[in-house]
Amino acid sequence: MHLLNVGDDAYPPVVLLHGCGSLAQEVLAPFRKTGLHIVAPDRPGYGLSDPLPQRLRGPLAQSLWLEDFVDALGFSSLTIAGHSIGCAPAILLARRRPDLVKSLVLIAPFCRPTPEQAMLLLRLAIAPWIGGMFSQHLLYRFADYFGERVMRKAHHPNPVPDTLADFPIDTRRARSRCG
Repeated sequence: MHLLNVGDDAYPPVVLLHGCGSLAQEVLAPFRKTGLHIVAPDRPGYGLSDPLPQRLRGPLAQSLWLEDFVDALGFSSLTIAGHSIGCAPAILLARRRPDLVKSLVLIAPFCRPTPEQAMLLLRLAIAPWIGGMFSQHLLYRFADYFGERVMRKAHHPNPVPDTLADFPIDTRRARSRCG
């Protein structure tokens, strides 16, 4: 599991979950200098985190993963912030474990079932046996090509915000910048 940990550990933790097709670095960028204690994992199958088995990829199973994740870090009574599809496991964990989730922040929540789309590169990244290898050794070759176009399209007709302008789409560069 790849995660970024920023801010002051003296403050209560905020677990920050990214949405579909993004990484911890993207969702963390606007909050990096707030001083809050933020832990942002690459959700399973994204960035440098290994995928979960096929049967454990739905929102409920990801809420169980999230529970194990925060328990492993020793967190209790925490805030969970989710972006887009990352809101679904956060909501389900808060519903199942109100003793664990003190507060919930939903950023552009996307929690409803939708028809599957091809998204070949994302599907390869979470494919059994080859997903980890594909994500860590091949996906970065496509990252700059697709990433910059996706960022421009997502913000059109406005420019990409400064907080995301130097977003490390290539995770190899992200590792060197994030330590």
